[in-house]
Amino acid sequence: MIIIDYLSRERKREMLLLLQRLVDIDSGSDYPSGVDRVRAIFQAEYEQMGFNVRVLPGKDYADHLFGEYGSGEPSVFLIGHMDTVFPVGTVTRRPFALDEKKGKAFGPGVLDMKSGLVIMLYAIKALLHNSSEAHSGTIRVFLNGDEEPGSRESRNHLPQCLRDVKWALSFEPPSPDGTITTQRKGVGVYWFTVHGKAAHAGDNPEDGANAIEQLMHLLIELTQCADDEEGTTVNVGTIEGGEKPYVVPELARATIDIRVASMSELERMQQCVERVASCCYVEGTKTVIEGGFHRPPMVAVPGLDAMKEAVVTAARDLDFPVHFSKSPRGGASDSNLIVAQGVPCLDGMGAVGGGAHTEGEFIEMQSLYEKTSLAALILRTLLGWRSKTR
Repeated sequence: MIIIDYLSRERKREMLLLLQRLVDIDSGSDYPSGVDRVRAIFQAEYEQMGFNVRVLPGKDYADHLFGEYGSGEPSVFLIGHMDTVFPVGTVTRRPFALDEKKGKAFGPGVLDMKSGLVIMLYAIKALLHNSSEAHSGTIRVFLNGDEEPGSRESRNHLPQCLRDVKWALSFEPPSPDGTITTQRKGVGVYWFTVHGKAAHAGDNPEDGANAIEQLMHLLIELTQCADDEEGTTVNVGTIEGGEKPYVVPELARATIDIRVASMSELERMQQCVERVASCCYVEGTKTVIEGGFHRPPMVAVPGLDAMKEAVVTAARDLDFPVHFSKSPRGGASDSNLIVAQGVPCLDGMGAVGGGAHTEGEFIEMQSLYEKTSLAALILRTLLGWRSKTR
């Protein structure tokens, strides 16, 4: 098959060298200049392929890249992020490393998700190299620089970039076993701040209002709102308060992470937060809540089945086993935001590996090439493009 033949030994070497170059750039979300270096590499690559590229400016985070190729329908949207969770200096301490004997590559962000960006790029290269000139349809790519902290700025660009898009593919890593993601939980983060009144804990505790005691009651009540059967989790992530053991604390704070698999659970948990925060267990305290759900659940929307069929067809041509998730993953991604716009999305088109966000992060090198071929064939099927004849 021509599209597979594109990935010659020399092109695989190109992919590996590009991956190494990307991994060896510190590009934490809070280091915009590093993310911009990654963006500049891809901007040059996509412009060279004939994409109409625009840089969408960031404010507190790095700039984002949006590119478009072709015209007309159908339109397919490809998304990935350039930022990582690692601080500046990580690359110096543990740069890209290749273990050829084990067939694995290591380094900060190699799995999440610089290998996914390489797969996306070379899948499009393979598609364009092997497609006939007579075709219609549009490919859009979007690379953002603030996904890890919740796509706080880039999410504002998505509605415009997704206009008239029929399908979307996310190049986040799949599950460790290679399963492609069709569902993700929605995520809410809340900040509880309790204001009380200070007093001497020995002489006159009755004159105080213990903020920590109030907060403890609230957190216990809220965690009891979790529902294992519905997949709803509540995690108290941080807690702080008080100054000295002999002072009734006048201030206490906590942050809470809530994950839900459905919109009905999202609405229920919003009501739970409001109900719990309104309770006063300790007289003289006042509770203030901030935050909310920043990513809705990624659920099935019309058009998803057609995408899955395209994946199965492509996988069959490659004799490549493919499986789709049957339950929502706990981690969220930009796919949550895409599906919220009514666009069907398949997530997990990146390389297979493990240890994301840890020092042991790695990818299986063979999956880098297999997923590139798979993505190229999926794009050809979705766009309905014909291959060149030999």
